Amino acid sequence: MNTQKTEAMNEILARASKLVGAQHVHADIADLLEEAYKLGAIGRFEDTTEAMATAIYRWAKTKGWWDKPREKGTMIALMHSELSEALEEIRDNRPPIYKTKPGYPGWRLMPTDPEFEKTKVKPEGEAIELADLVIRVLDYCAHYGIDLGRAIHLKMAYNEQRPYRHGGKTC
Repeated sequence: MNTQKTEAMNEILARASKLVGAQHVHADIADLLEEAYKLGAIGRFEDTTEAMATAIYRWAKTKGWWDKPREKGTMIALMHSELSEALEEIRDNRPPIYKTKPGYPGWRLMPTDPEFEKTKVKPEGEAIELADLVIRVLDYCAHYGIDLGRAIHLKMAYNEQRPYRHGGKTC
């Protein structure tokens, strides 16, 4: 990024930092993100979400996940299962990301270990289960033509109009 763009991005970030803690920030943040997009510093959220969904869907097809029709209800249930697995990781007080070795109980490799990226064993943890959820959601959306990025944008714009805690909800 050239110096002019860098200065403009620094200004955008300074303005964004002033918004932290404000009650109604979605519209302001959306404006700042739009400025950053116009500078070429970031991609549009909707475009990025669509690109990720398309890439994941293409990968899933190459792995045979779409060789046969899949029921929507089953796919939603599998999304639920990823959340349940994330909750299990939390309840067992495990780190967000780690690797284990089958047949070696208690053996854990942490992301800070220099060998972490090289070790070809399945990553596990809360963050991994949440990643699985997002992968399943984006695959589903790409297959069924659901524009999730646009839906998130619309929902956040609607939520911006709602009162604090949506009028007193406790959770």
